[in-house]
Amino acid sequence: MVETSEPRVIVGVSPSPAGLRALRVATAEARRRGMPLHAVHAWESGSYGSAYLVGRREARRVVTDCFEATMGGLPDGVTVEVLTVVDRPARALTGYTRDEDVLVVGRPDRPWWWRLFHRSVADRCVAHARCPLLVVPPDALAREAARRGATRLLLRELADLTGA
Repeated sequence: MVETSEPRVIVGVSPSPAGLRALRVATAEARRRGMPLHAVHAWESGSYGSAYLVGRREARRVVTDCFEATMGGLPDGVTVEVLTVVDRPARALTGYTRDEDVLVVGRPDRPWWWRLFHRSVADRCVAHARCPLLVVPPDALAREAARRGATRLLLRELADLTGA
């Protein structure tokens, strides 16, 4: 008989606005479903050895800081497990999941032209996830900031073209 493991809510942790929002949503989802929360922070590293160990400690600090920024610390009523991985974030997240898990990732608000040339972690997870996936859209503040940033960039380029 094949033993099934307990389903988990897995969240990709990042200090970005999209990552912090995904952490809040994933915590609420884990609480609602009565499932443990696995907070995964992945990063790419070109070398191993002492840099690897320093990177691991720093990665755990990133996760702790993200919980502190979003909820004032680790949430009550939810079992939290922290995992740090040296790998591409999307590959680490999709490789860690099982069929019965729920994966939660944040999607940054990028202009349409940026998305033509770059795939986000959320885009890559959509393509490769083998479990249910919840992609958390950016909040209104992040969308507005991205719009203003894109507008400033376009105005700057227009000024360069016209010589103004």
